[in-house]
Amino acid sequence: GYGDVVKFGNTTGMTAGAVYYLNSSANWAVTNAFGGTTGAEASSSLLGVALGDKSDEDGVLLKGFVKASGEYQSTTGQKVYMGTVNGTVSGSFLTTTGFVVRVLGYCVNATNDIIYFNPDNTWLEVSGSS
Repeated sequence: GYGDVVKFGNTTGMTAGAVYYLNSSANWAVTNAFGGTTGAEASSSLLGVALGDKSDEDGVLLKGFVKASGEYQSTTGQKVYMGTVNGTVSGSFLTTTGFVVRVLGYCVNATNDIIYFNPDNTWLEVSGSS
């Protein structure tokens, strides 16, 4: 990937191409659109894509172009969202109560899973109908 890259957090064991959020301990934790603690923290936190195993050596992409991990199935030119499998992006979002919906950017090459990573600051949690 290339773009705005930072090297901090002292996080190891990261998966290149996976999406992470910066948690309150200043470490990177894997995202997931499921509700609960991880979904809540990932919904409004700083997001980035791991560029290797170690955040302080390999870096984390905050904005730019990158080959992303995916449950994918996206269409070139269309939005991608935080996925329901740890660290993935998805071409669609679920409408299940409690899930977090956050736009992560746009697909620029669906064949090779290349996205323009530019996470939106807004998000929502799906609520049930009354």
